[in-house]
Amino acid sequence: MYILLRILAIILAAFFFVYTIRLVRKDRAEIRHMLKWFVIALILLVGSLIPDFGTSIAHLLGIGTLTSLALYFLVGAFITDLSEISNFTNIC
Repeated sequence: MYILLRILAIILAAFFFVYTIRLVRKDRAEIRHMLKWFVIALILLVGSLIPDFGTSIAHLLGIGTLTSLALYFLVGAFITDLSEISNFTNIC
């Protein structure tokens, strides 16, 4: 990875991480909804700081790239949210 691209990735991942924590601290978002964004922020931060480590974890889980790992996690989190919403509408 080129050094300028890596520096940009670190800055953007750190900004996203701080922004996620800031939203939770100011009570502008519910913690249960922000948990998935917090994990995505951690994946991005680890992936930008130590790209080889993040890629090896993705390969260990049978996923091709770190980006795909983040997207799989995000889609799984949204599917879980959709199932919670459908359970809620069945109760009402």
